[in-house]
Amino acid sequence: MNKDILSTIRETQGRYFGLYTKDGRAFNARLIRETPKGIRIFDRNNKDVRLVTKANIRAVHSRGLTVTA
Repeated sequence: MNKDILSTIRETQGRYFGLYTKDGRAFNARLIRETPKGIRIFDRNNKDVRLVTKANIRAVHSRGLTVTA
């Protein structure tokens, strides 16, 4: 897991960000909680709360900056 990706997610401070997974899914997400193995997000498009494993995160896009694993 890339520490830059986690830092970028933590720095969103309640704002929405783009989250891309290794299995090809994309979320317009807001961080709810971080766990040791994953992050809990609110998916704005599906209006659903999801748990995404940290190992499955491919890239994050926030404030015009994209950080990849």
